[in-house]
Amino acid sequence: MEKQYGNLKIPDEFVDAISDGNLVLLTGAGVSKEAGLPDGWGLVDEVISMSSVPLANGERPEDYYDRLSALGKEPNKLVNTIIQNRCSEDSINCKHHKTLLNIHELPAYVRVVTINFDLLFDQACQELDMSLSRSVWPSLPQIFENLPLMGIVYLHGAISDDGSPDLILTKHDYWVAYDDYKIAHQFLQNLFRTHSVALIGISADDAIYSHLLSAITGSKLVHFAFVPNADLQDRQTGVQNISYYAENITRIRYEVNGKSHEELWQGLRLIAEACRRRREGEAYD
Repeated sequence: MEKQYGNLKIPDEFVDAISDGNLVLLTGAGVSKEAGLPDGWGLVDEVISMSSVPLANGERPEDYYDRLSALGKEPNKLVNTIIQNRCSEDSINCKHHKTLLNIHELPAYVRVVTINFDLLFDQACQELDMSLSRSVWPSLPQIFENLPLMGIVYLHGAISDDGSPDLILTKHDYWVAYDDYKIAHQFLQNLFRTHSVALIGISADDAIYSHLLSAITGSKLVHFAFVPNADLQDRQTGVQNISYYAENITRIRYEVNGKSHEELWQGLRLIAEACRRRREGEAYD
């Protein structure tokens, strides 16, 4: 069964996970892009401008950052400077981050994991007067069935005032985090095993996606992905993108109007409003 929130058709299992306090929102660049920050490729463009090192033909972001590191360009410092500067712009807002933080029935049920480096969830907490625990890579929290995730986790690190943050950025960083020491892989594996997870603003083209599919293997819970209909096809070939047919991931589709994902955010705002009414003793619609 489904419930309608705007144009979003939300499975009952999603609503149940909210009620049970078991829903984790796993957010990617698409969320902060809506706030006015660059997405993965946009960030690469800004790093290119700052470093004067062009992107090689066919090079992916994590490979490009690997090459910058080998050249002694310290891509983590470049990314830190870019995001700090962009976050200081007046046009940047965290209204969508506040919407996501309001999708809960009790403050103790707020569970967010982000792969973004910006601190807009921290800003959203301040504006909502919410006090949440926070964890930043590489100090990821332990998760067990009797010890659920709490607060906000910056899975790939976060910008820092000292200008030299520990980020999962280069191909080598991903290898260490997911394949060698497997700290991030183990965290995601435990997360999928103990919580229902909803992917928001994450594309099948993102570097983390294959690691998500690996970590979700064996999970017996239902998980979700908010997916633009356009992303269900490969942009170059038009062939249906089978990545979104991963086991245990229920796709919640929405339409994109030009570059606007307002249909998604309108639906999420309605869910957050339903949560608010429930917190105040009313039933879901």
